[in-house]
Amino acid sequence: MKFFLDNCLAIRHARALNEMEKPEHNFIHLQDKFSAETKDEDWIRALGSEGDWIVISGDYRIGKSPHERAAWHESGLTVFFLSKGWTNIPPRLQHSKLTLVLDAIIEHAGKSAAGSGFSISINGKIEQIYSP
Repeated sequence: MKFFLDNCLAIRHARALNEMEKPEHNFIHLQDKFSAETKDEDWIRALGSEGDWIVISGDYRIGKSPHERAAWHESGLTVFFLSKGWTNIPPRLQHSKLTLVLDAIIEHAGKSAAGSGFSISINGKIEQIYSP
């Protein structure tokens, strides 16, 4: 599987996860593929046209903003939104929590319909919030 981490998560998370999980899974950060200033709806549409991406986003507002939500639903991307609080914890703790929930993310991504949306609580609970 190909995973994409947005700008709300540190680039080092994507690089570390990629080293840990390759060759079975690949992780790339927004800044490794697009300009850091790329608007959410632009990278969402671009990844959607490529297909087969799973997004891990620290920006839970994407699922709430009407124009960004529309871009996501049109793209067919499966997205895991880290809920409120994730971006407020220290980077090492954030990385360790993300690593601990990674197997569940991979499992959910593998058995869910493309375009599904999930919320991940700070405690690691994954809840489906959208089904296409």
